[in-house]
Amino acid sequence: MIKIIVDALLNPLLSLPDWLAILIFATIIIIIINLIYKFTLDQKKVSEIKTRMKELQKKSKDAPNEEKMKYLNEMTSINSKYMKMTLKPMLITFLIISILLPWLNVSYGDKVGITNGTEGWVLIGNNNITFSVLENGISMNNKTINFGENINIENKKYVILKEKKNKIKFSRIILESPIPLPITGKNWGWLAYYFVLSIPLSIVLRKLMGVKM
Repeated sequence: MIKIIVDALLNPLLSLPDWLAILIFATIIIIIINLIYKFTLDQKKVSEIKTRMKELQKKSKDAPNEEKMKYLNEMTSINSKYMKMTLKPMLITFLIISILLPWLNVSYGDKVGITNGTEGWVLIGNNNITFSVLENGISMNNKTINFGENINIENKKYVILKEKKNKIKFSRIILESPIPLPITGKNWGWLAYYFVLSIPLSIVLRKLMGVKM
């Protein structure tokens, strides 16, 4: 039932370019998370806690050792209260993400082709696509694609990778970086792209919505 509702709400995004669909998805998720924190967390109290923590940090920096311990103990106590306050919105946020994020993986994630000797097949979209397995790659539609090379299938870009146990991975490419980056590399999948988007979006939307967390 939940899957049917999620599909009905999010499947219209599939008609958009991948980068735009995931951008919209990330924006929706972050707005939902901000609303959860805004209405389940006492914003005035959070502001007071943060102000008090800054005061204590400033005082403890130049205080003698005996006074410094007093400030540190108070900061620990305040932090413990803050963690208890944020437990409810954290649990709700985890629930929302666990419901919505799998849709992104199913829609934009990698596909695994199963091989049987020299022949293989992979389900992409609603199509069962067959290919031949070569020593250093695959052959599809009379075209040879070496492992590590890109291929377009149904207007979507994939990189072909050899997996263990007679499997070939069709790794979905959402965005290609002009230069390879240390963690994400040159070819960004949905997770890398979503993670990179989430950081600036979270900062900007939190400020625009006036959410303290």
